[in-house]
Amino acid sequence: MLAAVATIAVGVQADELTWAGDILGGDGTTWSAVDNWFNLTAGAPATAIPGAGDHAYMQDDVYGNPITTMPVVSGNVGTTEGVVVGKGTSGSLTVNAGGSLSTSGNLLLAEAPGVSGSVVNNGTLGASITYTHAGIATFENNGTLNTTDLVLGHLGGSDSTFSNTGDINTTGLFYLTVGGNSLFNMNGGTVTVGNFNLVQAGTGHLQLDGGTITAGILGIDGNANNTIDITEGVLVAVGDHSGGLDWMAGNGEGGMSFPVITAYGGAGTVIADYDSGSNLTTLYAIPEPATLSLVALLGGGMLWIRKRFMA
Repeated sequence: MLAAVATIAVGVQADELTWAGDILGGDGTTWSAVDNWFNLTAGAPATAIPGAGDHAYMQDDVYGNPITTMPVVSGNVGTTEGVVVGKGTSGSLTVNAGGSLSTSGNLLLAEAPGVSGSVVNNGTLGASITYTHAGIATFENNGTLNTTDLVLGHLGGSDSTFSNTGDINTTGLFYLTVGGNSLFNMNGGTVTVGNFNLVQAGTGHLQLDGGTITAGILGIDGNANNTIDITEGVLVAVGDHSGGLDWMAGNGEGGMSFPVITAYGGAGTVIADYDSGSNLTTLYAIPEPATLSLVALLGGGMLWIRKRFMA
């Protein structure tokens, strides 16, 4: 069991609290239960859950004590100074529908190489910077993520997978990758970003299979490290990017011979449509004619079956 070390409190100070699960007698899952936390600053069981000014860590081993359960946020648990999911050892965090957690600082996943950090958000998360750092990170957002900046693949050697069906509001920068490997699966929902940046040295891929990404600024230079494949969904950016996007998709004479933007894995057609009235470029895809014919055929067959069973 974690040793309790007596301390003398002088005034109010920011603390570093780490998840202790059920090893201190807590239920092992409830974020808002104080007996699920250990105060690293005091070297003793926590007397309060992480609050304003405090740093909260999710890791599955504390002082040689293995932890098998990770925190679940239900309801509004307030604001911290920072949250690290996967610090010295691996960790995870789940926010239930109706749950809310915010940090005035950063939400960091996988702080060290070899460490994994995993977040599933079905509620509301808020942070200054949300980033996947050095290890193996997975982020599933089905709720709302409000963050100034979203940075994937921060360091070389990191591996990040981000899947979205919810809403992401990023007022600043969204880096698809900086130095590591990252995959962003846009399966639905919305992403609203000030600057969508695909020009860094890491290897990043955007799989756009649904929903809408809206960017005030689109930074994409066609380097082979950052790629986009589109089936459903759209990417909308302010300004006329149609010529550059067409070139990166290999469309027309002089287009890239190794396109970094594809449709349906290369089987469809990439469309970059600029509307001068709204000053917006919309990037989307249409399937190949054979696929369209198959969809029409199946649709007709399904309609016939439905009518037959309804008769």
